[in-house]
Amino acid sequence: MILEPLAATVDGASPDDLPGPLLTELTALYASNHEFFALSGDFPDPHHISTEQVATALADELSQPGAEVLLGRSEGRLIGVVALDAISFGVILRQPGTVTSSLVERMAPDDLWELFERVVPPAPERPQGGGRRRHGDREVLAAIIFVATSGCTWNQLPPGFGPSGVTAFRRFTEWSEARVWAKLHRLVLDELGSRGELDWSRCAIDSVSVRALKGGG
Repeated sequence: MILEPLAATVDGASPDDLPGPLLTELTALYASNHEFFALSGDFPDPHHISTEQVATALADELSQPGAEVLLGRSEGRLIGVVALDAISFGVILRQPGTVTSSLVERMAPDDLWELFERVVPPAPERPQGGGRRRHGDREVLAAIIFVATSGCTWNQLPPGFGPSGVTAFRRFTEWSEARVWAKLHRLVLDELGSRGELDWSRCAIDSVSVRALKGGG
């Protein structure tokens, strides 16, 4: 998949000036994600999204400081849209059946993924030929990070990551019980410490109250 800025496709023009064919493509993509928009409330009727509404939505996205809209294409076909601002991801859309791997890699970059692989427990074995394919750990990690940083609910998780919100929450619970996050936190601190990038000028230590034994000792 190739990502290109929306502005590059219209030579700096506003979304109101988008070529008709491109706006039609974008509207079809938005309409295919009506379940997400039913949750987000971005459109009055998510089952009937018009080209004018899409143009207005894109203009609103691009009006934010540091905002950028990227178009994802595969073999010339529009399969995804990513709205970014200076802090986090916004709307992530995809055609059903496609996973935007570049988004997964951006949310769970190689350095983080290499550390995560050292602490994540192996996937449970499935009976031969039984059940659905288990989503990859990196896809799920990226989805969890998106929920944690964007403020959306599990049910509002955009489909571009692959796993559903239910799957991501189930894996989050599974990893929490295995203390994956605590182990990852320690690894990140060790890594930063080895690079001399930890600032020890400020730190906090938790205290625990312990009953004193009579007679000292």
